[in-house]
Amino acid sequence: MQSVLITEHSLVELKTMATAAFPCETGGILVGVKARRTVWIVSAIELVDERSPRHYTVPKGATRQAVMNAQETIDARVGYVGEWHSHVDNDGPSSADRAVMRLLAWFVPHPPPGGPCLVLVRGTAGDLTVHCYRARFPRLISVSLTATGPLPASDPTTPVFTSRRSSTKVGN
Repeated sequence: MQSVLITEHSLVELKTMATAAFPCETGGILVGVKARRTVWIVSAIELVDERSPRHYTVPKGATRQAVMNAQETIDARVGYVGEWHSHVDNDGPSSADRAVMRLLAWFVPHPPPGGPCLVLVRGTAGDLTVHCYRARFPRLISVSLTATGPLPASDPTTPVFTSRRSSTKVGN
């Protein structure tokens, strides 16, 4: 089974945001970097428009600005690697989740290696589990998450990963 890397801090962030929103769903985007043939999720960013106990959608037009803010405040190397949201029951991806991820896999310019990620935080506030899926058109594939420490300090010669736009170099 393929693995996606995720910082321990991001796992804590995901569970904290899901617990705070309970009994409603919440969600947002995932930012990270390329890590050989997979991605390394560095942060989960919550993007809330309205809350519902059975539905979450990333607010229209919020993704690009959130990625740019993450590049300024977290690390210039990060880019969009996928989306996340909570499910208040222990349900896997819904048909709507699958449809959105199929669209992202097909239409995102410069997708992350292995396809965009969907992270679901599933369960009730006291009993949450985190699951990851990769969108490979037309399928959604379950993958394992491997917890890591933080992203190492920036190297100005390392290309910046931005899956929504082209890569550039830090400092140029």
